[in-house]
Amino acid sequence: MILTLKEPAAKVADVFLMLSETQASDTTSATERVIETSVDDIAHWCGISPQECGQIIEHFANQRKIEMDSKHIIVKTSMTLDVLLIHGEAAADLSNFRL
Repeated sequence: MILTLKEPAAKVADVFLMLSETQASDTTSATERVIETSVDDIAHWCGISPQECGQIIEHFANQRKIEMDSKHIIVKTSMTLDVLLIHGEAAADLSNFRL
């Protein structure tokens, strides 16, 4: 499904959702999910350049939807819920998707 999305930001958000569901660490809490990944890994999953992916991730970080350090990305539960709502309500039309 990731590669069928048109908006790069939607692709990145979808990868966060996938990884938070499959790779969440033991430090997972009700408000956040900690995943071990890199910008390059996410870019690869999305089929976009690492530079574009980095800009999108920086945008999400500025919005406090994620936090990053050298080994982890912490996805806030609110972002995960945003992505789930998008998939449930507007999977066919992501032209208005802006995180």
